Amino acid sequence: MTMAEATAQILFVDDEPEILRAFSRDLESWGSLGDMKIGLLPSGEKCLEYLERHHQEVLVVATDLRMSGMQGTELLHHIHKRYPDIGLLLITAYSDIEAIQSAVAASISGFILKPWEPEQLAKQVETTLDLVQSRRTTKRYIRELEQHVQAAAEFQQKVLHPEPHSNSRLDLNVLSQAAREPYCTGDYYDVIHLSTNQSLLIIGDVSGHGIRAAFVTGMIKVLSSKNIDALRNMGSDGRFSVTAFLTKLNRDIFHEMPSYSDVVISMSVGLLDFETSTMTVANAGHLPVIHLYTDGCQSIVPLGAAMGFHKNTEYTEHTTHIGSGDRVVMFTDGLTEVAGNLSPIPDKELTEILQSCHISYNHTPANEKEFCVAVARRVGEFAVEHGANPESVFRDDVTILSALLR
Repeated sequence: MTMAEATAQILFVDDEPEILRAFSRDLESWGSLGDMKIGLLPSGEKCLEYLERHHQEVLVVATDLRMSGMQGTELLHHIHKRYPDIGLLLITAYSDIEAIQSAVAASISGFILKPWEPEQLAKQVETTLDLVQSRRTTKRYIRELEQHVQAAAEFQQKVLHPEPHSNSRLDLNVLSQAAREPYCTGDYYDVIHLSTNQSLLIIGDVSGHGIRAAFVTGMIKVLSSKNIDALRNMGSDGRFSVTAFLTKLNRDIFHEMPSYSDVVISMSVGLLDFETSTMTVANAGHLPVIHLYTDGCQSIVPLGAAMGFHKNTEYTEHTTHIGSGDRVVMFTDGLTEVAGNLSPIPDKELTEILQSCHISYNHTPANEKEFCVAVARRVGEFAVEHGANPESVFRDDVTILSALLR
């Protein structure tokens, strides 16, 4: 069958007509190729012209080494560069080491020596077909998996990581990015306005990243929402209890996620009370909450173990004064554990970055939206100065949550 009769899946290229006929005859007589169609082409140039139109259907190209015009090795290199999914075979009667080495560089799947035995020819073509089809199937599965991961990442961003809503008391800004796009993140954050006088800031980190960590963050959001609703206004003074929240959430995680004993979940919670001008922080094995103000800053990190390991873990809290123009910053360890030879970033350098960005981006709500991006950029610049590759500064999921008090 020639290429004019139907689209071929197997192409044979040789400038000798009798060799072309022998190739087609021997393969078709073998009878193991099923409905595969064979295309016979007299030159490398004709082969490339054919592939421009039909490369998606072609599975294997077998070419003679020495031909008039374009040589076989040159053809193989062109095909490998333009159509890497096509399997390549070199057919030759020559012991030309240099040409064979060049063919190997073009990622050929095998050799067929002339004169060939029909069985040998068919088996080599079958082996190459199996390899190509397996490779294409794998690539298709990978594409489908990437599409599913992309959909999961988009769902997580819309449902678990919505843009926090500022109000008359707070200008909110968040940056959350996965370690590798478009993968899901194991970071969790939320801002809940409990009343006109109280807002709750939450940031958490699930060890690892990807779909599994994202599922855990989804469970944490559900459990958090349940406990926030249960604890709202339960305090004797009408004040939400951050320690009670972490205690109940830890107990729920312990009961609901027993099979996730290898997962570490950390969290910081900050309650902003605008009536009393205070912030109360509780911590479950997470990084400090940073309080930035006009002439300095403080790191707030009450003692508390990561969640889910012990049922009756107790948490402590720390309360500090806050005022207009102050900023509260929460972040996950992906911000500090960067690439380079100085990781994690020392507290002093990180504090200087946060203070500098606070001064530069606290003038208007429009500027405030740039704060978290600016912090990540400055941290990236620091890492590059200390040996990190600019293309891969952050090795883990990164989340930064900023709340500027009006």
